[in-house]
Amino acid sequence: MKALFKHACPNCEGRISDERLLMGVPCKKCLPLDIKELRDLYSKMEPLEFKIKIMEILKNQGNLQKYYDLVKIEKELAEFETLFKKGTGSRLWSAQREWARRVLKGISFAITAPTGIGKTVFGVSMAIYLSTKGKKSYIILPTTVLVKQTLDRIKEFLEKAGIQIKVAGYYARLSKTEREEFKQVIETGDFDILITTSQYLALKFDEISKHKFDFIFVDDVDALLKLSKNIDRVLLLLGFNNEIINLGLKLIKLKKEFLQARASELGKIGYEIEETENTLNSLKEKVKPGILIVSTATGKAKGDRVKLFRELLNFTIGSASEGYRNIQDLYMPREESVEKQVLSLVKKFGTGGLIFVTLEEGIEFAEKIAKFLKENGIKAEAFHASKKSPEIIDQFSNGEIDVLIGVASHYGLLVRG
Repeated sequence: MKALFKHACPNCEGRISDERLLMGVPCKKCLPLDIKELRDLYSKMEPLEFKIKIMEILKNQGNLQKYYDLVKIEKELAEFETLFKKGTGSRLWSAQREWARRVLKGISFAITAPTGIGKTVFGVSMAIYLSTKGKKSYIILPTTVLVKQTLDRIKEFLEKAGIQIKVAGYYARLSKTEREEFKQVIETGDFDILITTSQYLALKFDEISKHKFDFIFVDDVDALLKLSKNIDRVLLLLGFNNEIINLGLKLIKLKKEFLQARASELGKIGYEIEETENTLNSLKEKVKPGILIVSTATGKAKGDRVKLFRELLNFTIGSASEGYRNIQDLYMPREESVEKQVLSLVKKFGTGGLIFVTLEEGIEFAEKIAKFLKENGIKAEAFHASKKSPEIIDQFSNGEIDVLIGVASHYGLLVRG
């Protein structure tokens, strides 16, 4: 033993040694087994099997407290990971496993990570898992293209996993009949997972607000925050009411005033903050809100209203962080004929490529690159706001198009996925 930690026992929250913490077992007071005996048991079992065994021992001794909750979450995590593996063919990586633990604990949070980390796959998979537990989820995406892609991804996931749930999604290419069917589904609430854009949320909130959601996943919170009122809408869908939201806004305003106040005013404003916090906490205890996850690649959320996440759900949207991806960042000097240079790179790397031109060169140059590649036997298409047919994405996904060319704008369609 090298250290003792106060309030860290997973069962009684008392003092515990580092050795026991490393094995994930309770303190000696809760579990009076010798450390050698515990190590021997630990070496013969899988981690979850070991935790279940420890829980049984605690139960038989009459010492089982918070360790039950820990094992329950680990069991649910194992179930989720099994489903994830069936549906995606991959295992959860460490960050996704930690995100899952938070959701299973009922914690709302923000995921700030670069594109390609697996935020969307995680959010979609968690929505599917929760639907098997009878819970209703809402996935909010930035574009209709992504809505269609996500619906296709869920369909494939469900087929591989061998489960059936009801999924409803709205995107631009729905026929008149399909739109009427979607409207009916929203009216009756006959769905497990709802998928729309943040714009649809704003336009049709009155219809969606008839339902309370257990889990909301916002993919690309930057798009959602273009309309600050969307924050209120999401919070209402989670189960909060206008009174709680208004108190949250009042608290945000008071805290801002406190930072700018004169010394003589601090006492009065501080008292108001304390009173407002007490009232707000009292009202929040009466509400059982759903879980919210917001994902962002930038971590740059501005404005006072976004602070409602902090006051009501205890999380903030932080700054961007780096992660490990299977990507190499390389560069090469720009030659006189960029078109020929791009053609050479496409032939070298093969199909499935995304090509971005600068904002200054814009759409016209993207179209020029696409035309040159086509003339040289490459199946290429420019993809931008003026030419955003979902069919182009489908053709690219199916291998009918070799490369897509877009503009490197922060909110560009090709940049956003």
